[in-house]
Amino acid sequence: LLEQVTRAVLELEAGQRDAVLLCFFEGRRQAEAARELGLSDDALRYRLRRALSALRKRLDRTCGDRREAWSSPLGALVGLELAGKAPLTATGLGGG
Repeated sequence: LLEQVTRAVLELEAGQRDAVLLCFFEGRRQAEAARELGLSDDALRYRLRRALSALRKRLDRTCGDRREAWSSPLGALVGLELAGKAPLTATGLGGG
């Protein structure tokens, strides 16, 4: 699952990928990420919505349209990240 998510993120369109990496992998606040990317807050939110939609569709296809096959494990990973126990990184969602 970690490899699938990482691969899916890295294959996003460049603007979407940059927004996801800054906000979800590097933990930047959306306003900070928007400034860094030269976007308005609304433009960044739009990119993130599109990126997350693309990721959901890809992971659904990868897991045979069984969202529960990837959503619960990914939620657990995010929960660990929020607790500071498993840093998400651009190179492997915890792989360093």
